[in-house]
Amino acid sequence: MSKIVLNAPECMTDVSFGGENFAVVDGVVEVPEAALEFLFQFGFTVKPEAAGEQGEPSEPEPSEPEPSEPEPSEPEAEEPKKTRRSRAKADQPAEGA
Repeated sequence: MSKIVLNAPECMTDVSFGGENFAVVDGVVEVPEAALEFLFQFGFTVKPEAAGEQGEPSEPEPSEPEPSEPEPSEPEAEEPKKTRRSRAKADQPAEGA
């Protein structure tokens, strides 16, 4: 399991992930990569020089796509207005019925 170095939020002394405790030393902690997305929500960030060494991005990629706004739909075509003659014809019973 590969590990990654993260900057911890101020006043953080340790972090627990997967049943293990990891000590924060001088504001930095080394944790398994699997903890990355979980710890970002608590204010942890990838240490810049560690990101360059491991090829990791400095920000996590979102695990879920952001909801996009629906595309505006085309207005529905209006039915042609019926004239008096077409209404009268529609009201008459069909021939041969």
